[in-house]
Amino acid sequence: MSDSAAQLSRPSWDAVLLVCKACRKRAELPASLKSKTVALEIRSVIRDRKRRPRVLLTTCLGLCPKSAVAIAVVTRGGPPRIAAVTALSQVGPTVNALLDAVE
Repeated sequence: MSDSAAQLSRPSWDAVLLVCKACRKRAELPASLKSKTVALEIRSVIRDRKRRPRVLLTTCLGLCPKSAVAIAVVTRGGPPRIAAVTALSQVGPTVNALLDAVE
């Protein structure tokens, strides 16, 4: 192996959950539905999973829901899934549904 070759390794996560930051800037949302708050809620929902997905804040996902925040899940070999949440109480069921659909 030469010095210029990159060493590849398998990450500790199988999926990536993306939370749109642009939704907050575009719509009038409740104060509890900020992108960072949604990401923290996602982290608390996935805490008990054996292989936890990575949670990342990202720019526009292209869904652009009215008065909602877009969440997407991307996995190896599977199609991306995207959903919108309009309340913090919807985050848990939505994330579980997204993850169950790709497993």
